[in-house]
Amino acid sequence: MYKFAYNASNQELDEYALKRVLAARTGGWLAFKDTKYNTIPLKRVQRLQLGCWGHGPDLCDDYIESEVNDFLSGSGGWLILNLHGLDDEGWGPISTKYLDRLLKRLITIKSLDVFSTGRVMTT
Repeated sequence: MYKFAYNASNQELDEYALKRVLAARTGGWLAFKDTKYNTIPLKRVQRLQLGCWGHGPDLCDDYIESEVNDFLSGSGGWLILNLHGLDDEGWGPISTKYLDRLLKRLITIKSLDVFSTGRVMTT
């Protein structure tokens, strides 16, 4: 998978990248018009454009909580959030305590699967 720096691409760059890699990750606002959620691949795909979201520069626990709750109340799909560090490191980090609580909460939801992008692309 190719991850565009700063989630910044355009149609021409996406087309170029997707000739060479299985997936290209870019900003969701560039990938989608009507939704901010990716379609879940039903089988191994040959090429896939993925939209993702991020927030920063400060701690983004509240942002992540809002985005996850919005996603969970919707009709489904694949939400990709970029997180850059834990606690006080990186741009738009998430706190270790919040991440631990969030993952514990998410894994109890029977209708929800939490996977890394790499796992989805190679399944």
